[in-house]
Amino acid sequence: MISIYPTWYDDFQCKADRCEHTCCQTWEIDIDLASYARYRELTGPLGERLRASIAGEGDHHYFALNEQGYCPLLEASGLCSLVLAKGEDYLCDICHHHPRFYGYVKDGADRTIELAGVGLACEKTCELLSAPVTSLEKAVCVPTSDTGISEIVGAMDALNKDTLYLTVGEEHKIYGYTTVDRLLTQLGIDCTKEDMAFVPLPNEADYLMLLSILETTEPIHQDWTEGLSWLTAHIHDVVARAEHYQTVYDSALFQRLYQYILYRHIPRLADVSLEALLAYGRDSAEYIFMMAAVHGHELVQMARWSEQIEYDTDNVARLLGIYESMFS
Repeated sequence: MISIYPTWYDDFQCKADRCEHTCCQTWEIDIDLASYARYRELTGPLGERLRASIAGEGDHHYFALNEQGYCPLLEASGLCSLVLAKGEDYLCDICHHHPRFYGYVKDGADRTIELAGVGLACEKTCELLSAPVTSLEKAVCVPTSDTGISEIVGAMDALNKDTLYLTVGEEHKIYGYTTVDRLLTQLGIDCTKEDMAFVPLPNEADYLMLLSILETTEPIHQDWTEGLSWLTAHIHDVVARAEHYQTVYDSALFQRLYQYILYRHIPRLADVSLEALLAYGRDSAEYIFMMAAVHGHELVQMARWSEQIEYDTDNVARLLGIYESMFS
């Protein structure tokens, strides 16, 4: 199996108590059976506190949020009491792996390719996406910039390597890497350079349609619904701000953002068309662009969008279904 990681994947490290928007809130985290069995046996005050934090029955148990919407195991310091007492390995599977994601596809040679990354709901991920590409020295060297993924995989086999690095939104001439368009080609999906480009198109009609599509999603908190309503009610001002923002925004950052959104959801091409995925990616980047134009802090807007959309798989499926219906 070939595993693909963003070039900066190895630089990821949870910010813990330095995080301004902890992931230990909003979501009720399901507990895997092995962890639940371990938690049942833990003795002492921590064991009692841990079990008091768990709800559910049968084979389904989860950490119930407190009245403030936070995990009851979260300390005022922003650190997890379970990690402080027992270490990261004692976490349940979801908490241990978050925000990492893994998807799997088959290429034309029936090889399994693992698409790995870290989710944009985490502010550290957004910071890494905004920073210069790193870790390229870990990729396989190839002689030309137009080497395809098949040749790179061959070079990897020769060097006994099983990891390939993904670069989004930019190219590096001499390193062994893949890009989203090369990966799609390897999977037998034709795409163009235009497909891989994000260009914001602020206008009232398209923005109103985008907002109406997003209104079909299930909100994780009331701020999402209220925010969409505000944008709709002030659409003329929103477009004016977006048009100004278009003259000053970081186009390279949004290019990386757009391609990284596509990359995460490539496995969904088993069920939807490329056109639907591209529309999902473009509208997602456009919404984040819109929010950054109005409120600033583009990295915060990325994380809040991902938290609302990408971390509710029903919302992703719902949106892709809408876009698929537009092209069917």
